[in-house]
Amino acid sequence: SGKGQAVADGVTHTEDFSLTVSCADGVSLKATATDGARFVSWSGAPVPEGFDEAAETLLKPVDDGTVTVAFVEGAVRRVWTGRVSDDIATPANWTPASTMTAEDELYVTNGTLTASAPFAAEKLVLAGETTFTVVAIPLGDGVPSTSAKLYANPTVVTVAGEFLVDDTATVVCENDSKTGAAVRFDVGALALAEDATITSDAKGWNWYLSSNDPLATYTQDKYQSRALGAGGDDTKGDAWMQAAGHGAVGSRYSGTRVHYGDAYGQELAPFEPGSPNGLQNHSINNGTTGGGTVWIRCGGTCAVAGTITANGGQAQYSSGSGGSIWISAKTFESAETAVLSVRGGDMTGSTIYPA
Repeated sequence: SGKGQAVADGVTHTEDFSLTVSCADGVSLKATATDGARFVSWSGAPVPEGFDEAAETLLKPVDDGTVTVAFVEGAVRRVWTGRVSDDIATPANWTPASTMTAEDELYVTNGTLTASAPFAAEKLVLAGETTFTVVAIPLGDGVPSTSAKLYANPTVVTVAGEFLVDDTATVVCENDSKTGAAVRFDVGALALAEDATITSDAKGWNWYLSSNDPLATYTQDKYQSRALGAGGDDTKGDAWMQAAGHGAVGSRYSGTRVHYGDAYGQELAPFEPGSPNGLQNHSINNGTTGGGTVWIRCGGTCAVAGTITANGGQAQYSSGSGGSIWISAKTFESAETAVLSVRGGDMTGSTIYPA
């Protein structure tokens, strides 16, 4: 009934959960988990230079000595080290550093980490001054940025159990700025502490360098955007004065204009990002991005005591529109300290005239 085995020079050593083998220089060891257990790590001394504790094959320990291989049944509790990068999916950034699975319980304190692909865990705890950024995967080539396509193609982070955002930790949800593709959290339960934040401020649609994208909805000189409510277009004049639209049309800096950013969005299912403003002097440096999407599906209790925002970016003469916050939960609990904010960015140049 052993939970794993190690093979050294053709000899199999077996023991529940962990076993110790003595080995000389030149011996190669291979660990194999059995009976539903999982390999965790090699440990002990001596180990070779460049030793990878996460590799299931340990090659040529340098001297005689004892090396231990550990197996575990069920979930593995992992603690963030950030040893090699900020990638949440890299085993070497965690202790233990073995291959990760959706059954793992993850704990991060004062770390900076990023997920740029779908990711799953049993539990995720962010504490201290941790910043966790999730970057959406763009829609595929030739896929238009329609509401239906955006709804069907989010980048999903799955936490089957509890997702705890504690202390002053921050979660950043970053839409793809070209296609608008969003991030979605599917969680068993969510707890957002009073001083913690989930934000997608200025993480929505933007302009990009192009003049011949057939999927673009707006064009300004050498820039285009696939946004649904960008603040300007070459055909409408003085684009830099035009703010983006979303739930309503965008406002203007001054004067009378024919058109501002279009209104769009789903009133009872807000998942689309905000749009960028018109570009001053056709320079992307004078533009700003719309707010992104905070999209949470919670199978149990969603308890919010902190701050959730998806505000548009600010600029001098016009601004990006606010994005979206969509939370669905079996039970939603909002403390007096909770703040949820979706609004357009500030215009710093002068008075805003209503559309």
